[in-house]
Amino acid sequence: MDTGSGLAVPEKTVLAACGDVELPRMGLVEQVWETDPIPTDELPDRAGAAVESLRFAGVPDGGEVAVGVGSRGIANLSTVVAGVVGRLDELGYEPFVFPAMGSHGGATAEGQREMLASLGVTEESVGCPIRSSMDVVEVGRTDERDVPVVAAADAVAADAIL
Repeated sequence: MDTGSGLAVPEKTVLAACGDVELPRMGLVEQVWETDPIPTDELPDRAGAAVESLRFAGVPDGGEVAVGVGSRGIANLSTVVAGVVGRLDELGYEPFVFPAMGSHGGATAEGQREMLASLGVTEESVGCPIRSSMDVVEVGRTDERDVPVVAAADAVAADAIL
């Protein structure tokens, strides 16, 4: 069994872990994406152009825009983020990056900053500050089970979140 990380788990290991549980028949499935790749040198402009399609009507000139950046393996991540940040800056906003990754980086502010850096996302590479904090605020509750929904405090304090 391929775990998606390049690590193969032998069938006997899977069966041993399942004990007496009978497994259903399984087949191998491969998903193939038919896309036209964007040339790397066009990524910043394309990412910046995508920003223009967003609504910023309620954001004041010079307003802060929090740009959430995750750790889920997006190709050319720092280039895409730099394009987004650059366009926000050109539009007159004050962008900053915040880690949007839950427990990655050991669920610490410094660990998440290091995780972003390992993906090439640094203040220098994207052209704006990175605000990494584990401070959160409750922004709502789920209807069904009344579970608190929290978000990064820095992002919530911004004029917009992207």
